[in-house]
Amino acid sequence: MRAAVMRDWSLRVDDIPDPVPGGGQVLTRVLACGICGSDLHMLVHGEESRRLNEELSDGAG
Repeated sequence: MRAAVMRDWSLRVDDIPDPVPGGGQVLTRVLACGICGSDLHMLVHGEESRRLNEELSDGAG
């Protein structure tokens, strides 16, 4: 899959392996993402996207 990845403080689009949920985890698909122009500094683990559950593993709620 293609993903925006930050490595060495540089953001780039790379091909990465498709994720597989582990026990108790949920795989989601990002439907939309937005950012305010004044927030162009690095974001840390925010809720900046809207997701749709794509796959549930055993034991995931």
